[in-house]
Amino acid sequence: MAGKTSFDWAQIIAAFIVGILALAGIIYTFSRPQADFSATVDPIQGNIMQGEEIATRITVTSSNGYDGSVHINASRLPSEIWVGFDPQQMDLTSTADSIVTMRIGESVEPSEYEIPIEVTGSDGKVHEVIYFLEVQPVFYPTGWIGDYKDITLLENSTEEPHSPPHSVKITYSAAGLQGNNWAGAYWQYPPMNWGNNPTGHDLRGRQVLGFWARGAEGGEVAEFKVGGIEGLYPDSIRPAQSTGKITLSENWQSYSIDLKGKDLSHVIGGFVWISTREDNPNGCTIYIDDILFE
Repeated sequence: MAGKTSFDWAQIIAAFIVGILALAGIIYTFSRPQADFSATVDPIQGNIMQGEEIATRITVTSSNGYDGSVHINASRLPSEIWVGFDPQQMDLTSTADSIVTMRIGESVEPSEYEIPIEVTGSDGKVHEVIYFLEVQPVFYPTGWIGDYKDITLLENSTEEPHSPPHSVKITYSAAGLQGNNWAGAYWQYPPMNWGNNPTGHDLRGRQVLGFWARGAEGGEVAEFKVGGIEGLYPDSIRPAQSTGKITLSENWQSYSIDLKGKDLSHVIGGFVWISTREDNPNGCTIYIDDILFE
């Protein structure tokens, strides 16, 4: 007669429970949040002139208990764009900030650039953020016209600039020293280019020239233009495009000149200011900032 097989139900149940607990541990191990960090840049974009500097801030934030150190770097940069960090290495327990300073060479081609910034953790994790940089062409206020002896022009005034650290300050005396009863200044590229130099800026793709302006007291009258220089190698924007006469406020205000449909392939007169004695019999002082092609 065959014997009966006996089962130790207590052992079977215990083994089952152990298996369930082991499976739960495996599931927890694979599903629990991993310690990590994230990076953001604020502001994430900016405009800058050739040869100048611009700064932003990168913030690195720990998540799920990440407490390692992080190193910030920018290794894939366009030629003549340099980036520095203060600090570059940070111990991360919650949130840490670093100031990012970008220096732009004078010969960097005016264009839009993506600046990749890598944040590498001590455990090898890497996160990348992108800063969007637009490099604007430089024009120089060298072309004084009309009663130019009535003009005092300071390019780096620190008197309440719209965008620190400085703005352009123009004082027009309206003395009429050369008998024209008006005065103005061309921002030119290259300096003193009255159409005798074949070099110019190719700004095709831009649609607007924007700028900010204010008067020292309010009530100052000025006209602003772009283009219009003639000569052997003339400005491609002809005739000059104008705002017409504007009465300025003592507070900063934004202005623009529409360039849609204009030829921007060879711009040498990037900006023009003009004021007259008739409109400003006692002279005037005006401030200009953030002259940008967009």
